[in-house]
Amino acid sequence: TQSVQTIYWDGRDPDGFITGFYYTFADDPTVDDWTWTTERFGVFPLVLSGNDTIYQFQVKAVDNSG
Repeated sequence: TQSVQTIYWDGRDPDGFITGFYYTFADDPTVDDWTWTTERFGVFPLVLSGNDTIYQFQVKAVDNSG
């Protein structure tokens, strides 16, 4: 079974501004597992298997200082 989910995120930077975000579904992400975006949401198809399917979603904001 497949479910399509929209996930929203945001970030704050008190001394500058957010230039974008990196996100990943990897449990223990490496540098290559992160995807860059300037969007504040994403639409993701998720495969559901069994009674419970758990996904870990991580997002980190990047400010104008890097």
